[in-house]
Amino acid sequence: MERKGVNNPWVHGVLAGVVGLLLFVVSLQLPLARNAMDATARFLYWPEYPASALRRHLREMYLWITRETERQERFEQLEGEVLALRTVVRRLGVTEQQPVRGMVTARVTLREPSRWWQEIRIDRGSLSGIRVGSPVLQNGFLVGRVSQIGEGYAWVELITSSALLIPAVLDRTRDLGVVTGDDAGRVLLLYIPEEKNLQEEMSVSTALVGEFLPPGIPIGKVAFAQEVTGGYRPYVLAIGGDLARLYTVSVMVREGLP
Repeated sequence: MERKGVNNPWVHGVLAGVVGLLLFVVSLQLPLARNAMDATARFLYWPEYPASALRRHLREMYLWITRETERQERFEQLEGEVLALRTVVRRLGVTEQQPVRGMVTARVTLREPSRWWQEIRIDRGSLSGIRVGSPVLQNGFLVGRVSQIGEGYAWVELITSSALLIPAVLDRTRDLGVVTGDDAGRVLLLYIPEEKNLQEEMSVSTALVGEFLPPGIPIGKVAFAQEVTGGYRPYVLAIGGDLARLYTVSVMVREGLP
């Protein structure tokens, strides 16, 4: 049987009029209308809260998993490099210093505030024998490596940059690790097994890695230890260079380079 009351055109007209009147009242921004809207929003907040909270937590979890995956991949890569370095050191027994042609003195010409602890530009380049990867020193201590180069200038990645990874060795124990920065002025020694318990003031220098970065360049000393992570204990280093007052540097230039 057809329900005439519901399908009656008059009923539809009345409902449409009521809805239109409500919309008109809301459009006037009357206090009563605003109060009704606020009350409706408060009423709908709790039914919507579980869904919005779940969406927020799922997004945070996704971002956390992505960051942890990237960090784990980088960790595994660096761990493999450290193990390879340890194998090389055990096979060689001693490290052989490559012949040094000389040191080129360069002046710092640019240090952007936004990347203060990441990089500097110097006024010497390929015409002075500098190459990408050349070590950069201050007062005999490693402070960075050349990352980009031109004929009369070069960019240096500082030791306080997280993008610079330097294989390093404890001079007293010959334990190998990786030195990197935190982009905020600190330098860390990573991938030292937690059972080693390094002592303060133990000196750290570069390990054998290749033709550009020779072993034995002083980096600094162990300052203090941090919490164990993944079976390794990171250490904060007190570097020998003074990066707060970095005006001139020395770039190591090697023989036999084209």
